[in-house]
Amino acid sequence: MQKARPIDPCRDHSLLMQKVHIVHPTASWSMDSNMLCVLSSDGKKFEPLDEMALGFEFNWAPTSNLLGYIQGGGRMIFGFKNKNLNVKELPALQSLILTPENFVDLSFTWQSDKNVIVSRSPGIEWSNKPSKRALPILFRIDIQNKGQKQIGFPPIGYGDFNPEFLYLNQKLIWTRSNWEKNEVWISDPDGKSAKKWI
Repeated sequence: MQKARPIDPCRDHSLLMQKVHIVHPTASWSMDSNMLCVLSSDGKKFEPLDEMALGFEFNWAPTSNLLGYIQGGGRMIFGFKNKNLNVKELPALQSLILTPENFVDLSFTWQSDKNVIVSRSPGIEWSNKPSKRALPILFRIDIQNKGQKQIGFPPIGYGDFNPEFLYLNQKLIWTRSNWEKNEVWISDPDGKSAKKWI
């Protein structure tokens, strides 16, 4: 999997022309640990950035050189733990971890270059019983001052997963689930006026 950095015509991208790749080891090993890496556009510089588990995402900020990703190894069946939202500035490789201790971040979306929406849960062990699994809540994070505010309020027994921000409509969508039944919800960017969509 690779994602090229989007080009902003108003900026000098000579240092930012990079592709981000997930490097997978053997099939079994890659279920637990993969490496997020960056490769310069000329192919001369290869830099490992961090460990990621299979199935977790990375995304560029809408118009800046910030790369967000869920850092950490291990399958979910080993527990909801060791998954942190991390933002790196490229090419400087300065890093910012945004996940509080004893919590895990399962997925995220950029709302702007300064804000992300994350699906966050307390760290718990995996259970084969859906009713005992993690039920995340949506938080909006200001990455400049690290301010974090809950914007999702699922009913008891449900969690909010897989947020996506729709830039053209300025709406936030996500999956509300109890691990057996799924619905798609939509709201204003701040989580207000939330309603079932699908």
